[in-house]
Amino acid sequence: RITKVGFLGVRPTVVLQKQDAGFVVTTMANGTWETIKALGAMPVKLYHVGRAALGLEQRDQNGPMSVVGAGRVAGEISSQQAVPASDRFFSLLLLLAGLNLFLGMFNLVPLPPLDGGPMATTVYEALRRWVARLRKRPDPGFVDSAKLLPVTYVMAAVILVMSVVLIYADIVAPVSLS
Repeated sequence: RITKVGFLGVRPTVVLQKQDAGFVVTTMANGTWETIKALGAMPVKLYHVGRAALGLEQRDQNGPMSVVGAGRVAGEISSQQAVPASDRFFSLLLLLAGLNLFLGMFNLVPLPPLDGGPMATTVYEALRRWVARLRKRPDPGFVDSAKLLPVTYVMAAVILVMSVVLIYADIVAPVSLS
């Protein structure tokens, strides 16, 4: 039986430093930018998660995961008894904040059925009205968003397949902190 232990009794230490408000702003801006990049890379990352679920490659520790994987990671964080309780609490808080930021940004993707879909339709209507006013033409009226229902169905199917792949991968090839 092999047991993981520290090398020669040496363990890394964590030193907490106070930061100013500017650090918080730059950290949130950086997190938002990284989230946008992750959304753009989602199809490729999901492909690799699927391959990992089939045992064809190793699971990327920084790749996407489902609620099942996030719950597992939260469980690992909270069960690390060598880490002080305050550090575990703030790590869980940071995990929740990251999930919340990602879900909020994902929901803003301008495709139906996400909230960004109606927002994109509203922006399109406003641009049409503005162009009509510039050309001194009558108001073109509202856009028939019901014509976007096929896109809604396709996106709902994509989200469903993505969820199934991620949940399956989190069960058979989970992300682990250790």
